[in-house]
Amino acid sequence: MTATLGLERVPGSIATLIDEAAANLLTIANQLDALVHGDPSSLEEMARSEDTGDRIVHDLIRETSDSWRVGPDRARLIALAQAVDDVIDALQELAWSWPQQPLPELADLLLALRDTVRDAGHAVAAVEREARLRARLARCREREQEVRRLGRTARAWLVVEQRDPQLAIRGHHILRQADAALRACTRLRFRLDCDAHA
Repeated sequence: MTATLGLERVPGSIATLIDEAAANLLTIANQLDALVHGDPSSLEEMARSEDTGDRIVHDLIRETSDSWRVGPDRARLIALAQAVDDVIDALQELAWSWPQQPLPELADLLLALRDTVRDAGHAVAAVEREARLRARLARCREREQEVRRLGRTARAWLVVEQRDPQLAIRGHHILRQADAALRACTRLRFRLDCDAHA
């Protein structure tokens, strides 16, 4: 039995898709890192990761619908895949905002989000290893707190120090997208946490 998901013998095809979802989170986090460090080609790679995320969700829905062994936990598997995909979608939206007006003062915030997504990917990969999952979820909570702290610092910088209205508008847009990405990460962590206690 998969303790964290309450599933009897997760079929191999479904386990493979969960692993793919975790790997896709790590990939898009690395692509965000490249973008913040000046590589605009990573935007195209992020679009491919978003397509991959959509495919994983559709494949997981199909696999869980076709599998009699998954039983009543189909909905939890699908919700997990959709929560992963929501993180990827939100990160892609944030990424498209960045190159239009990169603000070095907000780079630390995006890099903290990168780390949050990486830890979320490791948590998804650990769904069948309860002790490791709990450690990863604790790390996710720490990362989320760091992103919130950096978000407050960034808002203060925009309000107090930024004199260029155009840059302030762009900065606020990036912060809104970062908030959305953080909310998606938090929902994914909550989903994993709920499944771990089910």
